[in-house]
Amino acid sequence: MSKTARPLAHAGINLVTGDEEVKLRIGDPGLRLVPKCVQGGCDDGDPCTENACDPAKGCGYPAVAGLASASCVCKRAAVHECVGHKVPRSIRERTTTACKLVGRAEKTHKPKKARHLVALAAQSWKKAAAVLDRPKTQKALPPECVKALRDSLGDARLRAERQSQ
Repeated sequence: MSKTARPLAHAGINLVTGDEEVKLRIGDPGLRLVPKCVQGGCDDGDPCTENACDPAKGCGYPAVAGLASASCVCKRAAVHECVGHKVPRSIRERTTTACKLVGRAEKTHKPKKARHLVALAAQSWKKAAAVLDRPKTQKALPPECVKALRDSLGDARLRAERQSQ
């Protein structure tokens, strides 16, 4: 049986110059400047990842685990592609409801209740995403905003569904 060669998706070159580290990765469209790894200096701005610094390996951003992986989406900044556009109230309300449910799940000491609350949050995020399919919503928002919202709400729903099982 022959094996097919796979490209090295994460292979690359790191060059350190002063306070910045230049990372060139195969498949990247170009160079990226990243702060050199110093304790407390690795922050990617995403509440759904941990900011880890290993001086030998550089900055790392492993995904948060457990219930925090569902609640972190409530702490994310607004979807960049939708800034300046009015997101429908029904999406905002369903998202707020989902975040409140996850918050309640974090406070309970009963695992079964926590799973139930997170399952309800997943349903709320799913309903919010369904609003994006309405013609009125698609006319009101630019396509890149609709896509970004769909991706964000889908990510939130999947994270909640994993925690509700």
